[in-house]
Amino acid sequence: MLAFPQNPMTDGMAWSGFDTAAANVAGGARAVFDAIGVPLAMVDRPGMQATFRQYVAYFDTMARLSGDVDFGHRFGLRTRAARSGIPGQLILNARRFRDGLLRFPSHKRQPKSVFFNTV
Repeated sequence: MLAFPQNPMTDGMAWSGFDTAAANVAGGARAVFDAIGVPLAMVDRPGMQATFRQYVAYFDTMARLSGDVDFGHRFGLRTRAARSGIPGQLILNARRFRDGLLRFPSHKRQPKSVFFNTV
């Protein structure tokens, strides 16, 4: 049976645009990346790895430092989140990235809607 890794990793390409989004918070991108323990040099660098936990921490930290509780969702709308697999879909469909993660396991397949043609 396949299992998820204990500490899943994210590639530097998954962090594309994160530095630009953090430019306007107090201390800029450096402050955000230092707070989550990720080197700023990893942005847009394939092969560089950070934990998924740090990826989620980015969204929490940005929401706190920017004063925008909906930062994750707004960031997703401005980027190519839909092409980022499950993480992208989570930030597009939840107010906060962490909310999407917490709700993700509970999503159940909804029955198909029935449409009636009244013409």
